[in-house]
Amino acid sequence: MVVENVSGRASPMENPPGNGPTPRRPHYRTRLGERRKASLPPSSPPLAPPQLSTMAFASSAVETLRPMNPVSPASATQPKRRPGAASSSVKDRTVVVFDWDDTLCPSSWLHAQDLLPKFRGHQISVTPDQREVLSLIGAHVARLLQKAVAYGPVFVVTAAEYGWVEMSAALYLPAVQSVLALPDVHIVSARSWYEQNFGLGGDSATWKQEVMQLIARKCFAAAASQDTSANGARAYRDPTAPQDAYFNFLSIGDSMAERDACFAAVQNVCGTFAKTLKFVEHPNAEEVLQQVELTHDSFEQMCGWDNNLDLRLSRAQLAELRGSPI
Repeated sequence: MVVENVSGRASPMENPPGNGPTPRRPHYRTRLGERRKASLPPSSPPLAPPQLSTMAFASSAVETLRPMNPVSPASATQPKRRPGAASSSVKDRTVVVFDWDDTLCPSSWLHAQDLLPKFRGHQISVTPDQREVLSLIGAHVARLLQKAVAYGPVFVVTAAEYGWVEMSAALYLPAVQSVLALPDVHIVSARSWYEQNFGLGGDSATWKQEVMQLIARKCFAAAASQDTSANGARAYRDPTAPQDAYFNFLSIGDSMAERDACFAAVQNVCGTFAKTLKFVEHPNAEEVLQQVELTHDSFEQMCGWDNNLDLRLSRAQLAELRGSPI
């Protein structure tokens, strides 16, 4: 996988939902349908993981966020540690934050297929072809989350209102529900949390910046002088880890807001690397599936890279890997 160098500049806006090309059903029957029939993981050779030696380091400075009140986001307080984890392993020194819409959930594709609910109680009718696509995506999203949670606590941070992740998983990605219910997986509505603590206002970037700042402070409290045992928070940092051990704060999403928030959250935390992977904006179903697969296959390399990572996938690169025209 080849990734595009990101130097801190926001990417040009992609085609908004509804304005870009919508995949035709036969396309998914021939491409996604054939893969659905195969066992997971697919029998075909997996896409090669990225060569991290070709990836650029993040170097741009991000403005420091103001301190936040010591309040944990809903559903993210005091997660349990995994028993028996090796303290010297990178699997015990990683915190992962996923976006939901257009990252794990194919929201733009759902919009293009007219599958999003329009009002409370709206009954969604999903065709067998659409269900087949969603089933395949759900299986791979569950596989990615299971891999991520083996490395450390996982947060799904969304700009949508409280309950959307759970509802959309139940409607479209039922295979993901059991993984979302794991004790080390935490769903946070950045919007709802922000409004509860700061009142109405702000935008999705502000909401996510505040929540990711708080997650980093809670998870890496042992490295920050302002965080002490006075607030009763348990740090994810293992005090028995080697002195030269590094810690990972991974952010995976389709907007620059997650990327900026990740780097801002850890810039004053010693020994913690910010590692971001930006997906394409407004992806179709095949692009969601492909990006989830690529992330799964390269996850270990990302965690093991002993420096910051600032990575971005482009639509042209995804098309090239598929061997299909843009």
